[in-house]
Amino acid sequence: MRSIGFVILLVVVAAGGYLVWDAWSGLGPPIPREAKILVNPNEEEAKVVLPHRVEDSTYFEESLGYLAEGAVGPKVIRSLPANNLTGDALNRLEPGRHLGTLDARDRNWMGAVLVPDMKIVSKAHTDLVSLDRVEAHPIEDGRLRVWARIRNQTGETLRLERDCTFRFVGQLGMAKPRFETMEIPAAAVRDVMFESEKKGVAAYTLLIRQYQEDSW
Repeated sequence: MRSIGFVILLVVVAAGGYLVWDAWSGLGPPIPREAKILVNPNEEEAKVVLPHRVEDSTYFEESLGYLAEGAVGPKVIRSLPANNLTGDALNRLEPGRHLGTLDARDRNWMGAVLVPDMKIVSKAHTDLVSLDRVEAHPIEDGRLRVWARIRNQTGETLRLERDCTFRFVGQLGMAKPRFETMEIPAAAVRDVMFESEKKGVAAYTLLIRQYQEDSW
């Protein structure tokens, strides 16, 4: 089997087994208690949690379609700082689930945006792609929605496979990845989104690798 390239971002979240809504310091949209550990872990939890901060803006305009009724959405930042690449920096949601297919059950986000420490994230990439932005959006029922912006660092189209595996409270190990294929044109970016299947997320891992026919 030929060698493969990976981008792996591990975010460990120690979460409670129940959901209690609570505003963060009385400001901004409500954050479920299960997700607050990302921004305010205790001393022991801080050893295994990737630091997150609460922000009032998102880079993922498509995420506004998931806002719950009456929720106030964050500000949208429509461009990222330029890097040293030339060419068209196309920015679009990777083909798949689109806002036109959403129903009322999908509109379950209260607008909270949690962002991991990108200085740490930036160390976890190959020379083929980078993760320009990652956001965790806690949703009403205790699950987590993860958005990521993937940039092609090369001068040619890349065919990739991506997945996000979630670990839940009490679960040992990670689920086996179920990769889906995607393409990113030269010097372009793609936005991807993943949802946990149930509440009580203890960790999640973003996996991006070069396409191979003999998938896991």
